[in-house]
Amino acid sequence: DRTKIIDNVKKQNYTELRITKLQVEDSGIWICNIAALNRHVQMHRLAVYHLNVVDVLHMQTIYLDADEQPHDNGRYGIDWITWHWTAWQECDRCDVAGERRRYGFCYTSETSLDDVIGRRLPCRSRLLPEVKRQRLMRFHDYVAIASCTSRCKKKPDHYYVDANTGKLPVVPHQVTRQLIQQTTGSSVNLSCTDASPNSAVGWQFINGSMGNVVHLTKYAVNRKQLLHIATSIRQDDSLYIESISNTNKGYYVCYADQQLVASYRLQVTSGLFDLNMFLDSLIYLVLFIVILVFVMTAIAVIRSGLFRDTKY
Repeated sequence: DRTKIIDNVKKQNYTELRITKLQVEDSGIWICNIAALNRHVQMHRLAVYHLNVVDVLHMQTIYLDADEQPHDNGRYGIDWITWHWTAWQECDRCDVAGERRRYGFCYTSETSLDDVIGRRLPCRSRLLPEVKRQRLMRFHDYVAIASCTSRCKKKPDHYYVDANTGKLPVVPHQVTRQLIQQTTGSSVNLSCTDASPNSAVGWQFINGSMGNVVHLTKYAVNRKQLLHIATSIRQDDSLYIESISNTNKGYYVCYADQQLVASYRLQVTSGLFDLNMFLDSLIYLVLFIVILVFVMTAIAVIRSGLFRDTKY
């Protein structure tokens, strides 16, 4: 059971209802009543809570730097719609370009409800008349993303790539750097594992030969640099690269809430003939032949010595 009533919380002589592992189905009106036992049982209403649980996967993401704007508060047909916005979160990076987020929740007015429950409800509330609820399906809850810069208050995580020195990232033991080998002209999708839908996710590309570090996010930051390196960052925060060329080879690392969660090394070879791969294969072949000749010669010497010492 995910609900539990706790009495005498913190010895303050009051009771609270705790709900764990919230789900969308928990949305609605939660009312606290107390019974007064006189001649008749009378119920007194002490508190009314309107719980609105939103699935972040169904929220619409807008990028303010790409001139994507949410709806304005106002009347749409016969419905009055407003969006309640949270405060901006802190910038997800420091000393380099980053992103910040805020959330906007869609609400509407409903005059058919009593004042105790309240006349302002979420646009997806099951307390709304079904006809109205379906009419409001075109209005979304929002995740707004904008670029930001902030100074580091403390020394950045040592896993974070230093854009000035261009040092390769140190991969913690719980994150395995995966080797991806692709041919030119192919495509690849690099997933950002363990990144929740609500995480602030960003990618970094480190060119192995040049040591250049490029910070990649969806659309709010470094849009031009993203298009030079990759095709897009998808809705699930995976990095998609189409028509791979030699400029794509290097290291790709993904951060979720400033923590390194995925690391890749992308090697690019030609689909027809690759000189480096040919030379590597040739070296291994020569080494194999040398070792084989050495082993066979040793066996022949041993066998000849055995036959020479044998007496009949």
